[in-house]
Amino acid sequence: MKPYKLLSLFLASASLLTACSDDDNLAPGNPVMDVTGNLGEACFGDSLRFAIKATDPEVALSTIHAELYFGDEMVSEKVIRTKVSGETYEGKLYVPYYANIPDGQATLRLTLQNIHFTTTEQTYNVKISHPDYPSLIFRAETGEEYTMQRDAHYVYSVTQRFPAEMRGVIVAPAFGENGNEIVFGYENSEIKPNVDVMIHFSNSAPGRYSI
Repeated sequence: MKPYKLLSLFLASASLLTACSDDDNLAPGNPVMDVTGNLGEACFGDSLRFAIKATDPEVALSTIHAELYFGDEMVSEKVIRTKVSGETYEGKLYVPYYANIPDGQATLRLTLQNIHFTTTEQTYNVKISHPDYPSLIFRAETGEEYTMQRDAHYVYSVTQRFPAEMRGVIVAPAFGENGNEIVFGYENSEIKPNVDVMIHFSNSAPGRYSI
């Protein structure tokens, strides 16, 4: 066989090998999620906890992206790096506390993506409700704590001998297995969750009165 024919065959073989290699690099892959966790309901202020076994036998994995929506608005998200196929990754997604919206339904979206941007997605309807605390805590700026008893649904108070001026925050303890402590403070002329600025209470004179 003449030398130029040998060279031609070699170049053709190299081209075929390169094409196969490129096809491998462009393989979309097949990411798969096996999700466990109690994702059907939660309280405002909870953490939604989940575990995901993430696999893709063809292409390396990239991330798990967890998103929580109230209607069309995304209110919380979490990104987890997935380094090993077949591993189980645990995560939690905070459910923000909103006082002035009714109990209802949120949407949890879980997305697994590989390095070639191929994704698989699972969505869950999550029933969201406000926690019904048996009591709250008034934490004074001096560090003293007073139990606020429930007077009615979502109404709490404490009656003690207080100075004329009292400053402090109101603490809602962790509620249930997945709850988080929430501190209510003062911001923009309102009492708001997750704010540690002291709330100012006052009376005409020191003595026994209710907060």
